[in-house]
Amino acid sequence: MEMYFKNERIRLNLKQSDVAEKCGVSLKTITNWEKGSNSIPSDKLVVLAEIGFDIQYIIIGKRCSIPTKPTPLDQITKEQLLDTLELVLKNTLKQEAEVKTAIEKIKTL
Repeated sequence: MEMYFKNERIRLNLKQSDVAEKCGVSLKTITNWEKGSNSIPSDKLVVLAEIGFDIQYIIIGKRCSIPTKPTPLDQITKEQLLDTLELVLKNTLKQEAEVKTAIEKIKTL
């Protein structure tokens, strides 16, 4: 996890001190997270997500397909919107058939 955390910090062009300030923790805490000495508490993962960190990547090393920073509405493609809606529907609807039906309806819009 530590390697992924540091990679994300670097990807976002943030210094350790920037992340420490935004998370309300010490520089030593950030260093410990990067070394893997301490795990990152869930409340701090929420803050990191708000900063733009890809939390899925930090935890399992796999990039999230949904952008972590908001994309301006005029730059969102139909495919990105459909991917996001499908993910939301899969997490809210229990039957795969319901998801497929909802996606097909959305595609016609």
